[in-house]
Amino acid sequence: TRINVDGILNVDFRVIGEYKRQNLKTELNIFRIAQEILNNIIKHANATEIKLVLICGNKLELQIEDNGDGFIKTNSIAKSGLGLKSIETRLYLLKGAIEYLPNEKKGTKVVIKIPVQES
Repeated sequence: TRINVDGILNVDFRVIGEYKRQNLKTELNIFRIAQEILNNIIKHANATEIKLVLICGNKLELQIEDNGDGFIKTNSIAKSGLGLKSIETRLYLLKGAIEYLPNEKKGTKVVIKIPVQES
C-alpha cells in the first residue's frame, strides 16, 4: 500500500478461514467501517503499525490493532464523533457488534463481529 511505501505506517492484513462473498450492501458496510477505523488510527493514534485480521466462519470477525496512543471507548467518546456514530449505525444495520479494548502492549484493539449474511 502507499502507506507502507512511505515508511510511515506498516499495515498487515490476514484472512483466517475461507471468506464467502456477502451481499453488496454488507460488504460495502464492512469496508466503510474498516475505513473509518483506519482513518481514525491514521489521524489520531500516532501509530506506526496496524494489524487487520478477518476471521471467517459462522460469523465474520474483524480485528484491528494499532500500536498508537490508544483510547478506551466510553459513552462520551461514542457520542462525540460522527465517524463513531456512523460505525455504530452500520453495525446496527448488519446486526453486528463492536468492542474497543486496550492492546496488550500499546494502542487499541477493535473487534467487530457480524453475522454471516446470505448473498
